[in-house]
Amino acid sequence: MQLCELWNKERLYEILWEYACLSPSILIERGARGWLYYEGGEVAGFALGRERMGWWHMEELWGPSTGSNEIDQPAQADDISRARRFGKIVKSLPGLILVRAATDNPFANILAREAGAKWCGGFLLSKRNIRTERTVHAPRNCRLRRFEKGDEYHLSRIHRKNFDYPLTPEEYREWAKGPKRQTNVATVSGRPVGFIIAEKRPYNRIGDFKVAVDPSYHGRGIGSALLETALNELHRMDVRTVIADFLLLNSPAQALYRAHGFRIARAYNYYKLKLPRQPA
Repeated sequence: MQLCELWNKERLYEILWEYACLSPSILIERGARGWLYYEGGEVAGFALGRERMGWWHMEELWGPSTGSNEIDQPAQADDISRARRFGKIVKSLPGLILVRAATDNPFANILAREAGAKWCGGFLLSKRNIRTERTVHAPRNCRLRRFEKGDEYHLSRIHRKNFDYPLTPEEYREWAKGPKRQTNVATVSGRPVGFIIAEKRPYNRIGDFKVAVDPSYHGRGIGSALLETALNELHRMDVRTVIADFLLLNSPAQALYRAHGFRIARAYNYYKLKLPRQPA
């Protein structure tokens, strides 16, 4: 944990879907694995990751770098050597590897590229403060209500239409009704067409949310109404800083969050990587 704070230079950071103040119990709960990197007999960096949905997610990768993380800059000899050492970690992991590298982290970006990884997208972490509740502006014919029994099937259906990975109704039922969470559903003519799950993190008065709207109902203001509702829910839970994270190429999400006062706090690159295994 101290290494995370040291290398992130006290900036807002997200690890294992948590925001700051990680504890050993959280790492154990998430099934995380960590590696320490040594140079000259001293700890010089670290890696932290976990397995999710058949992928190994290297969510933190920090250490010394002699070069620049700009794509058109050739790597220095020391960085190439470090990349080869990183490859030894990769070979010990099953499945595909996804490396997340903050744009201000040349160590991770250079290592990923030199190890043969391919850039596959960007990820933005944004935040805003909340001090008061706001008026919710629901569009005409749209009703907002709390989560009810059976809504988990609608949440799973809407999720499948928006994201490239599945979540079952059972997973949504557990998530939506969990502690320190409030779930609201948007309906049109009685049919659920969107939802938002607002969650308070257990430290630092931080909260975040998961929002999705059926693509057939995009552009009608339903996402804004759900977001306003979630901000009020989080305020009542004594949250004062709200986090929103989204893909770089998701321009509708960027526009929505910007319109509601979110500002970019951190940017990440994602790389896919799989080195060939050495013969046994």
